[in-house]
Amino acid sequence: MTNRIFGKETYSDIKEKKPKFAIIPIGSYEQHGAHLPMVTDTLIACAMSNYIAKEYGGITISPITVSCSQEHSAFCGTAWISAKTLLCVLEDIVDSLKMSGIDKIVIVNGHGGNYVVNSFA
Repeated sequence: MTNRIFGKETYSDIKEKKPKFAIIPIGSYEQHGAHLPMVTDTLIACAMSNYIAKEYGGITISPITVSCSQEHSAFCGTAWISAKTLLCVLEDIVDSLKMSGIDKIVIVNGHGGNYVVNSFA
């Protein structure tokens, strides 16, 4: 497994690879105690996504790093977006991937507060 968050693929790399699908990792920016980074959920979602992409012939796009973390608002530094915004962002990303010829999409959700993605189709 790797700790990379952002891919290094170029347009040409992706075109040559002809991926079977794209993975959208979703994390969060919130506290995980004093011992873990604010991006813990994003790191986990990216690691899982990269493994799946490598094993099954897909690509991992850049993660959504800020999501539905309102329940952590009492902790300094927490950033969040609404469930409605998250769904709109996902719809736009899926539409853009489909326009570029990638019509199979996998969502890897690393944060339980993003329950709204369960209804995303």
